[in-house]
Amino acid sequence: MQVRIFQGHTPALPAADVNVVIDVIRAFTTAWVALERGVLEILLVAEIDQAFALRKRFPDYLLVGERGALKIEGFDFGNSPYDLSQAPIAGRGLIFTTTNGVRATIHALHDGELLVTGFASAARTVERIRQIVAGRQAAAVNIIASHPSGDEDLACATWIRARLLGFDSPGDAEVVARICASDAAQKFYDPSRVHFRAEDIDFCARVMADAPAMRASEQAGLVQISAIRA
Repeated sequence: MQVRIFQGHTPALPAADVNVVIDVIRAFTTAWVALERGVLEILLVAEIDQAFALRKRFPDYLLVGERGALKIEGFDFGNSPYDLSQAPIAGRGLIFTTTNGVRATIHALHDGELLVTGFASAARTVERIRQIVAGRQAAAVNIIASHPSGDEDLACATWIRARLLGFDSPGDAEVVARICASDAAQKFYDPSRVHFRAEDIDFCARVMADAPAMRASEQAGLVQISAIRA
């Protein structure tokens, strides 16, 4: 198996059987929490104006997302897994836009199956990749660490690559330490920055063997995330 790691929103991606987009802090941790809390559908849009336009088509959907890690004015929620874990969102749909993960996902739609993950759902993501490539002679996997410079996504990417290739290093504890020590995490630990919750990083740094893998796909012009339960 050939497993390649890229970084950023729009890397040039060679053809692959699977593309995997990682956003640990916080997009695909937030998406995992939302799906576990009973959200029916998550629609992805790259731009804020697209989110408001889509809301007109789906007036009961919640607007969720961030720019500069802060909740967007006029949105129902920011990109906070903790906040969504506390909110009555079961049975709702989400319209979701973020700085890194969502943009990288939309860019990676063009080729093969597309999975998205944070660290919590990484184990099931590895299982899903193995299912997709089973029996293929020369399988190729692209892993995209969506933060252009962040170590948290690269840490998760190296963990996934190692497991796909049969290695045990880096271990879970090393990846958790890198996530918590990353530049992206530090503002969440600063009590003077009241818009950020340390609880968000608790969700982002969890090791969850049973968290479902998540697929991104385009249907009727809409990009959506869904959980893979089987």
